[in-house]
Amino acid sequence: MKTSARAGSAARLAGLALAAGAMLAGQPAHAAAGTGALTLRAQGTSTTTTLVLRDAGQDPGGKRRYAYELRVANGACHATLAGVVHRVSKTDAAGDDSTFLRNGESVDTSVFRDLADGRQVTLTIDVSSPKPQYAGVAVDQAPAGCADWQHLDSEFYAR
Repeated sequence: MKTSARAGSAARLAGLALAAGAMLAGQPAHAAAGTGALTLRAQGTSTTTTLVLRDAGQDPGGKRRYAYELRVANGACHATLAGVVHRVSKTDAAGDDSTFLRNGESVDTSVFRDLADGRQVTLTIDVSSPKPQYAGVAVDQAPAGCADWQHLDSEFYAR
């Protein structure tokens, strides 16, 4: 029991150290979390929209999480929405736990959310591939700026 409590405390301290080190280095904690960025691209939109995902390990409760950067470029508007999403459910609001890739292959998905700092972002991410090949994005709340995040709802695919 004491060993598992110590391991949990050590994991929390490591997360705090990562955030503090990133803050001192002038970069957001979500940018420092995890490695191996994966860029997914939106299909069927008039704007250039990309989603960058990085594995951010597990939260203190043991749930998987991803650091994300959602980037939009449309004319003079270049905006980024970034944070960390935590796994909240295996199924989406419709009860689905899978989706189809453009090649027809079925992949399992889970729902992840970011509810921090004035953001309410939901990502439905492919969890069965070694690296996510799909992510669905819904932004219900985001800081004001040139991008209309609330109307962005999109599907993103790996190349």
